Amino acid sequence: PTQATTMSHVEAGYGAPAPVVIVHTQTTKEDDLAGPIVVFILGFFVWCVWLAGFAWIKSSNSTKRVLGILSVVFFFVYLVILVVVIAVVVSTAAAAAKAAREGNYYYTTGY
Repeated sequence: PTQATTMSHVEAGYGAPAPVVIVHTQTTKEDDLAGPIVVFILGFFVWCVWLAGFAWIKSSNSTKRVLGILSVVFFFVYLVILVVVIAVVVSTAAAAAKAAREGNYYYTTGY
């Protein structure tokens, strides 16, 4: 027989087990999304926390950057809404107080 036919299956690579390769990837600080996600979600309960999104606006990780931008945008949108609501409440209270002083009960009784 020829040399090729006398090789065993293991020598030819047929019965040998495949080598086991273990690849351990370590998450870096740049890949960790816990911070931006916590800030984004916590901002719905404590709105000033959204301001911390500035920390991730220039991140190279696109998900962190988007969460940072959204947090900052939500902060300023909430701030504008808060200012408008306070202005409406103060002006309504001032109008009601003026009406009460002048004796116009239309504003004070609600009828």
